[in-house]
Amino acid sequence: MENWAELHQDILILIAKRVRFWEDFSTFRRVCRSWRSVAVKKNFKGCPQFPWLMLAEENNSDHRGLVSATEGNVIGKLLLPEAKGKRCFESLGWLITVSETGDMNLLDPVSRVQIHLPHISTFKNHPEGNDLTTYFGYIRKAVLSSRPCVSSKDTNYVLMVIHESFRHLGFWRPGDKVWTNVETRGRDPIVVAHLCLEIPREVFKFKRPYIVESNGELLVVVRDGYDQDYLGDYVTLGEDEVVDVCCGTTEFGVFKVDLSNWEWVELQSLGDNVLFVGDNDSISVRASEFHGIRPNCIYFTENFGPQYIYVKPGGGEDMCMYDMEDRSVDLYYVGGSFSPMCPPLWVRPYF
Repeated sequence: MENWAELHQDILILIAKRVRFWEDFSTFRRVCRSWRSVAVKKNFKGCPQFPWLMLAEENNSDHRGLVSATEGNVIGKLLLPEAKGKRCFESLGWLITVSETGDMNLLDPVSRVQIHLPHISTFKNHPEGNDLTTYFGYIRKAVLSSRPCVSSKDTNYVLMVIHESFRHLGFWRPGDKVWTNVETRGRDPIVVAHLCLEIPREVFKFKRPYIVESNGELLVVVRDGYDQDYLGDYVTLGEDEVVDVCCGTTEFGVFKVDLSNWEWVELQSLGDNVLFVGDNDSISVRASEFHGIRPNCIYFTENFGPQYIYVKPGGGEDMCMYDMEDRSVDLYYVGGSFSPMCPPLWVRPYF
């Protein structure tokens, strides 16, 4: 038997090009140095890839476990010391990291390349103080307009963030030294949906809303069940009070929004589409393009508001799948994943 590590490079390239799924390609890369040398972007001819679930930091480790939504188990680990002890968001395969001191970076979880961002203190209404929740809870969402290309020093992209309790917007462009604030009326998205689209308030009460772009359409997804990000609207928590919060998800509602006519309609089915929602950028894919993904389903993780770290150790109980057809909830990953800094989140594999 030929030594696998000594196979000719041309043969290894032919093998690499026949690998269809990113999980297998990632395993291919880990065989040995010679195999890793051909496991590059130009040699991956597989199908589009669905998101992985990146688990929370465990025991102050430099590694983050990756869970396959199709297999329901840990398929590998990412070495990410740059994300240790930091709040993370994902957008287009990049992580946006926030430290407890307010430092921010863009981080490619595959190459581990970092792009430094302005400090949180450069926001117009920046938080003051140095306790754990001051900076972790300030940034609520972060979205890239397109993927940065570090090798070409691409500057044609923008990072937009929602900060300070979902009421303010800010953005950064490569070369900026400070965050640029976007002046808004500061209304809560639930109020906007109610006033502009006439969606009843009851649709959102005690629920968590998400916005998802799916096949060119704008969807508003609401998750039923108590959510820690919105408990502050309904429950007063004392300084030392510990509350038994039910975070179990029971149902989802999906609404298609027509912004040109300011109309909305509730969807009873997603068809071939699959949604991934959680504490980061929401994602939509076609089930028919992937192996093992169930259509007409919503894969979700538990949201975790850093301002409520005294309520429980951190998000990581609800890692489930909601079937729009029979309205059932099934676990796709059995086991908790807790951290006071960052809950599990969806990441998309890119080179």
